[in-house]
Amino acid sequence: MDQVKELSESEKLQARLVELREARKAREEKLQLFELEDEIAREERDAKMDEQLEKFSAKYGRHSVKAVPCKNPANGFVIVKAPALPTYRKFQDSGDSTDSQESLVSPCRVFPELEAFDRIMTLEPAMLLDCANAVCELGGVKIGKAAKK
Repeated sequence: MDQVKELSESEKLQARLVELREARKAREEKLQLFELEDEIAREERDAKMDEQLEKFSAKYGRHSVKAVPCKNPANGFVIVKAPALPTYRKFQDSGDSTDSQESLVSPCRVFPELEAFDRIMTLEPAMLLDCANAVCELGGVKIGKAAKK
């Protein structure tokens, strides 16, 4: 005669706890893989960024270019150069707006090409402000954000 043993309440709770711990361990392992992928993407981006920065430093001077990495390393980076005086004055006179930031960054962007830059701006819209801040720093702003001209 086969008898089916019913689990006690304690055994059910223990089984559920084991199940939850295994699920958490699987999530943690997956998260570690994501972190490794992000670290690899950062290293690859940084290597390419260093290469391009060296190239544009040779062309414009090492204190006249700056790399602006994206928050998501898979999205890449932007390299900007110091603004010409008329470009910077126009920016100062136009007030703090997205259009004025675009008019500052556009002539100062040296990498990437426009299509890739537009893709970055679509994925990370705040990169425009980061780029404008970098251009302002290259133009001599010592503290604060571009908006604090």
